[in-house]
Amino acid sequence: MDAPRLPAGLRRRCLGTARLAGFAAAVAGVCAYGAVGKPPAGAGPSLDLGVFALAAAALAVGVLWRRARAELNGARRRLEEAAMTDEVLEGASVLVWSADVARASDGQLRWQVTSRRISQAGRLLGIGDAFGAARLWNPDRVPDHAAMERVVAGAIEAGHSGYRHEFRFIADGGPAWLLEQAAIHRRGDRKWRLLGVVTDITERHRLEDAGRKSAEQLQRILEQTDCLLWQADVSHLDGVWNWSFDLPPSGLRRRIFGETGLADPRRIYAGFQVPSLAENNRRSQGSMLSGAPGYDQEFKLIRESNGEVFWIHEKVSISSLGPGRWHLAGVMMDVSSRYRADQARRETEERLNRILMGVDCMLWLADVTLESTGAFTWRLAIPDSLLYRKLFGYDPASKGNILWSEQNVPDMASLNERSSAAFLTGAPGYEQEFCFFSQAGVHWLHEQVAVKPAGPNAWQAVGVVTDITARRTAERELAAEKERLAVTLRAMEEGVITLGLDGTVLYVNRAAEILLSVSSDDLHGRLVSDLCCLVDATTGSDLDWPVRPVLRDGEAVDLPVGAAIRLDRRRVVDVEGCVVPLRDPQSVVLGAVVVIRDVTDRRRLENQLQRASKLESVGLLAGGIAHDFNNILTAVMGNLGLARSEVPAESPAHLFIQEAHRAADRARGLTQQLLTFAKGGEPVRAAVELADVATEVAEFAVRGSRVRCEFDFPEGLWPANADRGQLAQIIQNLVINAVQAMPGGGVVKLSASNELVPLGSALPVVAGDYVRISIEDTGSGIPTEALSRVFEPYFTTKETGSGLGLATVYSIVRRHKGCIDVESEPGRGARFVIRLPALRGERVETGTVLSAPATQLGGRILIMDDEEPIRVLLGHVLRRAGLEVVSTSNGREALDAYREQWERGSPPDALMMDLTVPGDLGGAQALAEIRKFDPDVRAIVASGYSSDPVVANFRDYGFCARVVKPFDVQQVMRVVADVLAKADRDAGG
Repeated sequence: MDAPRLPAGLRRRCLGTARLAGFAAAVAGVCAYGAVGKPPAGAGPSLDLGVFALAAAALAVGVLWRRARAELNGARRRLEEAAMTDEVLEGASVLVWSADVARASDGQLRWQVTSRRISQAGRLLGIGDAFGAARLWNPDRVPDHAAMERVVAGAIEAGHSGYRHEFRFIADGGPAWLLEQAAIHRRGDRKWRLLGVVTDITERHRLEDAGRKSAEQLQRILEQTDCLLWQADVSHLDGVWNWSFDLPPSGLRRRIFGETGLADPRRIYAGFQVPSLAENNRRSQGSMLSGAPGYDQEFKLIRESNGEVFWIHEKVSISSLGPGRWHLAGVMMDVSSRYRADQARRETEERLNRILMGVDCMLWLADVTLESTGAFTWRLAIPDSLLYRKLFGYDPASKGNILWSEQNVPDMASLNERSSAAFLTGAPGYEQEFCFFSQAGVHWLHEQVAVKPAGPNAWQAVGVVTDITARRTAERELAAEKERLAVTLRAMEEGVITLGLDGTVLYVNRAAEILLSVSSDDLHGRLVSDLCCLVDATTGSDLDWPVRPVLRDGEAVDLPVGAAIRLDRRRVVDVEGCVVPLRDPQSVVLGAVVVIRDVTDRRRLENQLQRASKLESVGLLAGGIAHDFNNILTAVMGNLGLARSEVPAESPAHLFIQEAHRAADRARGLTQQLLTFAKGGEPVRAAVELADVATEVAEFAVRGSRVRCEFDFPEGLWPANADRGQLAQIIQNLVINAVQAMPGGGVVKLSASNELVPLGSALPVVAGDYVRISIEDTGSGIPTEALSRVFEPYFTTKETGSGLGLATVYSIVRRHKGCIDVESEPGRGARFVIRLPALRGERVETGTVLSAPATQLGGRILIMDDEEPIRVLLGHVLRRAGLEVVSTSNGREALDAYREQWERGSPPDALMMDLTVPGDLGGAQALAEIRKFDPDVRAIVASGYSSDPVVANFRDYGFCARVVKPFDVQQVMRVVADVLAKADRDAGG
């Protein structure tokens, strides 16, 4: 770079200094010359003055020279700095300007603007013509020029030291943003000097706009989506956790925390209950202290003001800021709808499970794939159901999901062919009926399957299986009946009557003679309407024989559905048939043929099947009510028994308690009837001497009335295979009904006989040995229209009564695999005929009675019942008897308590366990687990479900005794004493 040239002013100052130095030197010389040329009187002093003058001159010259040199060097440095500034400005997008501003006489500000390297700055900024010497900025380039001038003028007039503003500028390359910063120096009255720097901030504005747009876009997204972002600075100093939250606005935040946001951002959950807050804090603190990158969690928020519940899924990332300091960023999503959907799904599954456990059907789901080998692979999922347990004998979850196999379905090959064809042909489904063999017997099943493709060589299948054994049995019996009728027709054993054109009888076969109870000689020449009356079997109203329409129109006409023929006042035969025209070869009507068949037995069977279906539906409801009521009665009767034992017999309260106990006992009887009616009375069968039970019960039932009993029980009567108590209930209910039907007195005839039911019988029972029981009265009888409904629950023709008596009888008989029928005519009494399975050559049950313990008992007993009142009652009763009692509420607790005492070497002496515990192990399951490590355990089953196989066959499940709810105190004590006594005998050898 060339040496900088000194400015003219600086050169003038340097020359002045040099002249001054020369002048000083001249003065010094003159002084020295005068001193030498005109010496004073003495030579010495004159010489000293000259020397001094020369020294002073030399000093002055030196000082002045150094001053001039310093100024020269400073000027050179300033020039070098200015040159360097020019170089910097040459390559920077910065404009530096200066201006002298003065206020003119007209009040306007006059500008004189200068700028370094304005051409280069203009090229970089694209503002070559932005301003001139007399104006700061070109208005054509600056849209907001007027506002800028007002800002600058205001700053100058107000005496500010400077100003700063940003403005838009129309550069050569397009719109730009500039930042101008200026300093103001006052130079006198009405004069100022301004120095300014202009920088290009277009990129900054672009980035700010992009950030603002991104923030706005993110805000719009947060407003539209159901999520909430938050960040927090967390510190853990001196054992104290400090959180500082920031929650940007969002739709979820507004919906949860309101339009105004959080009252205190440091307390994010203020105004809410968070049941899992402690657990959430442990998770977050543990994640931060362990250095984890983040965590996620789901929890529940409950608004305190209105109880509104939100389920929140939160995902959090963690960044460490140093020891004991972290920055957390989280996103919250409202998953309440998913939780509600899950809850609805669980409720639906529970309802489905209740349905499946209450009806005779089964569901299964399967993922089916076709392997490369050509074989189909099935992956099954089978919910628990009543039908599955009936078919396989266990819960599907206990042994895996097993369905059909060649061992239990003989026609398995056909099932495989049908399913494979549906998969390969793209059929939407298929259905089939097949025979299934189980340990309980043979079942006919109907299976309906829906198929949906799930990918290449993959399908999803859903199947519904129903037990149609009863229907197939009925169909088989009906088919057999139809076949017999067809054979009869072919063998001319069906009632056939041939009529002439005038409608008179021309011919009848033997079957018609028998049916009409007349001979053929008496039938010829008579009208069919003279032989018998066609009536409606339900209403008894007369119907017209369709003979004339057939003769007139030549078309066959069936007899009305539900038709019957009345032969005399007492005999009505259900019939079906038709009247068809008899034609010659030219199709000319020659007469008509009446074909009738006796279907009385078949309609009776259909009525019984319909009645059984109705009873089963109502029975499900009644059984549930009775079981719950049993638990209540157990607590009531037990506490009444305890209260009775505490109150003296002569106390009036003792009488009140006694009456309450009697009322509870009657309620227990009603509950037992409900259970018996609703499958709740599973009979505990044994060989029972019918004559003894019938005589004892009947004599007791007629006591106090004007009705007497007559018995006819022959020698050699087979024992009944029945539950002694339920058999007594059958006889009692029927005899009481007979007594109520004869308020003026009468006779009840009870008789029995042995009966062998052959194969193919019309009776709705399997072939075998039976005891036929007949109970007949001489009362008012049953109205015809009520005869088909007498076994329906809550149906009664009397002013008093519950309507459960005959329904209970019907249910007990059906549970015993027997049948019951009724015959009656108004005014002629009624007769009930019962057939129960018999046991030839079996020893007759005599029954044993347990006595109450005579002394205090000793030992420890563990009881398990999910009902707290029953646990409290049993604990009180057993402790009073001298026993140590351990109470548990479910099978899991009982198992753990027994195992703990067994491991200590002192297991309980006995267990008393409830059979069913909702949602947990029941008594049977818990006992099975206990027997794995202690096979000698002595357990008593206590349940109100007498229909459960565990109660009916308790020894098969490892129990040694049973107590049926509702029980009283004495019953419990007798059973417990007997179990403990037997345990002592076994221990003593």
